[in-house]
Amino acid sequence: MNGLIGQNIGYSLSKQIYNENLIPYEIYDVDEKNAKDLILSMSDGDFFNITTPYKKLALSLCDSLDNTAKSVDNVNLIIKKDEIIYGMNTDYFGLQEIFSKNQIDIFDKNFAILGDGAVSNTVYQFLKDNKAKNIEIFSRKKGNLQNLKKQTDFYCVINATSISPNIFDKFENLNVAVDLRYSPLNSDFLINAKEKNLKVANGLDMLLSQAKLNVNLALKKNLDLQNTKLKIIRNNFNIVLVGMPGVGKTKIGEILSKKLEMNFIDTDKLIENKMKDQKTYEIIKTYGERVFREIEREQIKNLEFVKGCIISSGGGAVCDEQNRKILRKNAYVFYLHRELEKLETLNRPLSKNLENLFESRKPFYDIVCDEKIFNERIEDTVEKIISLVIK
Repeated sequence: MNGLIGQNIGYSLSKQIYNENLIPYEIYDVDEKNAKDLILSMSDGDFFNITTPYKKLALSLCDSLDNTAKSVDNVNLIIKKDEIIYGMNTDYFGLQEIFSKNQIDIFDKNFAILGDGAVSNTVYQFLKDNKAKNIEIFSRKKGNLQNLKKQTDFYCVINATSISPNIFDKFENLNVAVDLRYSPLNSDFLINAKEKNLKVANGLDMLLSQAKLNVNLALKKNLDLQNTKLKIIRNNFNIVLVGMPGVGKTKIGEILSKKLEMNFIDTDKLIENKMKDQKTYEIIKTYGERVFREIEREQIKNLEFVKGCIISSGGGAVCDEQNRKILRKNAYVFYLHRELEKLETLNRPLSKNLENLFESRKPFYDIVCDEKIFNERIEDTVEKIISLVIK
């Protein structure tokens, strides 16, 4: 009997991760009594991951704790072996993965943590152990989150809540925002941070790295992290391509679709289908750009809940705030660029003055993207995107 114990955890990808690796695993969304009964009914060889709100309950039922669990006063992994329930905290390890992979500095920096649950204790201890200069917790319980005053001294804010607090107008001089959640891939918290040009990171790599460690600790097996991540992306997330008209988004998207076995969607093609196969340039010439953008907005709105797709967006789509939010919410976004003189302009009525067009759109490409890639050779660009997605 293996699985995840918590409340309101229907979003969890844990079952997919373990099942993809042929490990039996279930989601137990239960009340406190049933959580306790599940833990006490464990057989030798069973393991459970523990999430909110039962990390301290699980700790109280363990016979033995690792040093990290003792220091942060909660567990997120329990294993039964030889009639002993061992409690461990692998959140700490997962945090190391987030900060290392995203190259986020800790030493002598000031950090704000949003939320005061069990995971906040782990974040606090992790930052303290890595010599953060100052760490402050903001929460509703403390009364300093809902009545947030102007903050000017923090380098990074870490969201350890289950919601997306809108705090960025109150935090000045921030460099980094981290959301420990991973579903959606870009929460409203991270989207708001990107709009402020902050470096951002989500909790997906934390989840995957913990799964690898959990499998090693509980089953003495190795988990193929890259292959697992690719399968999770295929089933749950999108890859979105943005950039100037003629930069190669459609061609690259079609190749990615075949290589990664994901569906391909071209937003310009959606518009053409809507307009009875009129070409985009014909629609713009006939009805004007304003009408074209209204149709584009409608078609992108229809993509809000799609998963497992490669999406090529129109060159000007991301200039609209709603489009940006929808396209990047559950996706890795890649901004493709190349020299303006090499862009194809035939049948592109908006590309008559490329330099002005580029200057007006570049800020939006920069804000919306996770990575910027110079598209010199299509084959190289495709491989670069794949390597960045599964890194």
